[in-house]
Amino acid sequence: MRSSNICRSTRKAAVLTVRLGVAGIIFAIIIGLACAVIQYDKVPVLRQIVGVYIQLSRNTPLLVQLFFIYYGLPKVGIRTNAEICGIAGLAFLGGSYMAEAFAAVWKPSSPSRPRVPTALA
Repeated sequence: MRSSNICRSTRKAAVLTVRLGVAGIIFAIIIGLACAVIQYDKVPVLRQIVGVYIQLSRNTPLLVQLFFIYYGLPKVGIRTNAEICGIAGLAFLGGSYMAEAFAAVWKPSSPSRPRVPTALA
């Protein structure tokens, strides 16, 4: 393989990686905000569902989640391509971490410890 072909392939792979990563982060932020709002509002059933999602997602390695999405979903009739599976895996894992981060900002703190938004001001 010639050097120009290698550079072209590497450039295409880098662009794809960045595109999938940015899409995964955007969806993770959306999922995280939604889950944090549900936790903050303390809706009983939804809060438990979000809690299970966060524990399941954070305690399962990303590779296992990607295998489940890529190989498991077609077994139940949901067919997607590899790029969508990658974005879904990143969003699923990142959403749980984002939910914890956003919920920590809204969580009430003790009077001796200032809240994060006021501490940053």
